[in-house]
Order: sequence, then C-alpha cells, then structure tokens
Amino acid sequence: MIEPILLTPDMSSKSDAFARDFSGLFLAYGLRHMNLATSNTLQSFEHVTRLLHANTHSEVIELSHDYCQTQMDILNRHASCTTDFICEITLQTAEPFRLKAILPCSVVL
Repeated sequence: MIEPILLTPDMSSKSDAFARDFSGLFLAYGLRHMNLATSNTLQSFEHVTRLLHANTHSEVIELSHDYCQTQMDILNRHASCTTDFICEITLQTAEPFRLKAILPCSVVL
C-alpha cells in the first residue's frame, strides 16, 4: 500500500489535522453534489409526469422551456458548488505557507 504524502511546511503533528480538514472538505463537497443530483433526478421525473399529462403542443413546449431553465439553474448550482470547493481547497492548502511566503507588492496610483 502506498502511503500518502502530506505537504506541510514543517511535517510535524499538524499533518493529521491537515488531512482531516481535507477529508471533511471532500465529504461536504460530495454530499452537496449528491443532494443536487437527487434534486435533479426528482425534477426530471416530475417533468416527465407533466409531459405525459400535457394536452397541447404549446403546453409541451412551455413545459420543455421551463425544464430547460431548471436544468440551467441546477448546472449553475453545481458550478457554484465546485467553485466554492476549489476556493476553499486553495485557501486551506496555502494556509500553512502563509506566514513563510514573501510576496512582492506594489502600489497602484
């Protein structure tokens, strides 16, 4: 079995807490996407049921348009969730190095 390498600046006992922080973050990310997928599946079944009960072509087109809007909203929520996850991972990864990093700065007038 390959042992994971935890990247910390001093490789002290902080590495276990560092790994737990990431595992909790991945778990929360996975659960959010699972909840969104469940919601999407239920909305798809609801859409099919509404289509089966549609009486006119214009009603089918309206229902399809509404479903398309719903799908775009769900896609937006997935993208937002992923963006939040990436930002959080970036912040947590950089946290141990924050005090040791030397960043050039400039003043813009």
